[in-house]
Amino acid sequence: MHYIHFMVTIYPVISKMNYFNYHEFQIPIPPSPTFNIFGALLHSTVGDFTDHVSYCASIKELIPNSRLDVYYRPNRPYKEAIVSMAPTVDRAWPADSPLPINLFDASSDRSPIGPDDWYALGCAQPKLMILPSNGTFTDLANLPRRARLRVPNREIYEDALRQLVGDGWFVVLHYRELGYEFRKPTGLREANLEHIPAIVDRVIHHGGQVVRIGHPEMSALEARPGFIDLKNADFLLQAHAIARARCFFEASPSGPASLALAQGVPTARCNGADLRCIAKDQGFMAPLRVIHQSGKDLTRHLIETNQSEVQPIREHPELRYQQLELSDLLDALERLLDLTRNATNGWRDDTPPPPGPPIPGFHPGPARPFTGTFLL
Repeated sequence: MHYIHFMVTIYPVISKMNYFNYHEFQIPIPPSPTFNIFGALLHSTVGDFTDHVSYCASIKELIPNSRLDVYYRPNRPYKEAIVSMAPTVDRAWPADSPLPINLFDASSDRSPIGPDDWYALGCAQPKLMILPSNGTFTDLANLPRRARLRVPNREIYEDALRQLVGDGWFVVLHYRELGYEFRKPTGLREANLEHIPAIVDRVIHHGGQVVRIGHPEMSALEARPGFIDLKNADFLLQAHAIARARCFFEASPSGPASLALAQGVPTARCNGADLRCIAKDQGFMAPLRVIHQSGKDLTRHLIETNQSEVQPIREHPELRYQQLELSDLLDALERLLDLTRNATNGWRDDTPPPPGPPIPGFHPGPARPFTGTFLL
């Protein structure tokens, strides 16, 4: 017995005819089938989760005639809020339990293990599934363009923020410190809290205000004119404050910086070890310094030779990380204020640019080498 392999291509046809010179029939071209995208938002931290939502939303904008469904576990209070900031998500499927893989059994005799809408909308047959491994920050930074996240029902938060801040320009400040219930100390990412008051003072000296965001467990800062503390505020109010800020200053690496990048706000990320955390068109990094036991600063050399991976440096017996000095942080702040000097008349316009048209034939591929801007 011989097998013959063949392929059949069916072309849609337009036919127009007269029926008894009396009635006209037309067979339209059927619409292109929907390109179903499924995003498995498996991260839990604010930064990684936001980056993954941004990536999925961007892919939806880039692929013609596409539909985006996302799954997440609502085990952190901010996840639903972040998903709500992505207008291109067609439907979210939060579930308290892990997603059973059998939900993707789209055969005609499958067991009824999921809601009818799941199958009716094509969620069981995605053309593209986006996992954390193929939707990294580097993948996001290398896309032709990125979708803009935006707080829904922003007028509610606009009024509340205006009452707190007034009409002048302001900088949003954030940093990592001990006490956050969802994250253990890392030894690399906690800020030197003695530096924070000087950063606040420098912004006030330039005529601006500082809006600190974070979580309720953060240490108290001395009250003063020009300092507004939102650490106890609603998550979406904090996100909206980021969108309206002149810029975002991160004194030590933490997830909320991803909310700034996703909303198009110029950002300085300081004291970071992972250098793949800001695209070159959205700001710059002032990274942790890598010091040799001889006392020589090797940071620039390791970046230029592409040897800046965190784990090998941490395990190297002759290398250590060193946090930035206060003078370095203030230099980074001055650089950020200079980059945003044309936004000093008031609040940043948070109107997102209209989404660009889909790109015919676009399909995400492997990320190119990451490039960024570093302040050394």
